[in-house]
Amino acid sequence: MSASIAAPASVSAAHDRAGPLAAVTAFFGRLAHQARVRRDNARLAQLDDHMLSDIGLMRGDVVRLAGNDDQPQLRISGTPF
Repeated sequence: MSASIAAPASVSAAHDRAGPLAAVTAFFGRLAHQARVRRDNARLAQLDDHMLSDIGLMRGDVVRLAGNDDQPQLRISGTPF
């Protein structure tokens, strides 16, 4: 004997509305993330080599990391960036 349990209509309707809202929220979240990455890359690119060295980076690190915005936390020399 198999029994199925249906969700109440109010829960089902709320879930249907949350799908598009969640997709829109995720989309704008990705846009905001990409804007932050571009801003941070531009700021790092403005620093001279001596200033980059002071924070443990080299010019090549900035160029290499600029194309890799999928990493949530970058680690250089074992220290969170």
